[in-house]
Amino acid sequence: MVILRWMLPTTQPSRCITRPASAALATTLPYTTQTHEQCAFQELGAIELGDLRSNRRAVKALGQMLNSPGKSIPQCTRSVAEAKAFYRLLDTDALTDTLLFEVHCQSVLRRVLVARCGVLLAIQDTTTCNFESHHSLEGLGS
Repeated sequence: MVILRWMLPTTQPSRCITRPASAALATTLPYTTQTHEQCAFQELGAIELGDLRSNRRAVKALGQMLNSPGKSIPQCTRSVAEAKAFYRLLDTDALTDTLLFEVHCQSVLRRVLVARCGVLLAIQDTTTCNFESHHSLEGLGS
């Protein structure tokens, strides 16, 4: 496990927890709840794909995925037309993993600054999987 610490200047007490981990914390720490659509807008609202419709589609697509975790695109969209629009979005050259990561990082840093957190922990799971003994999964991870 890799832990990165970013020290941010602050004179205010930290309010980094958005949802309490237990009932005991719920009585002592402020937190907010958001709809999946609000969360999607907060996360991807600043994305620039070169077309306003694509920007809106990206936010809507994330909201749909958040509403239906673990489901396929046809299952998380309400119609065939929405599924096709989702697939067209994914086929857009402007939409890259690098862009999504940059927009995500900007969103996280914006939330940290608003919350006036003194410390941000970026925890990464570095678990690796070895499927060499599973012959039926040949080529997995290649």
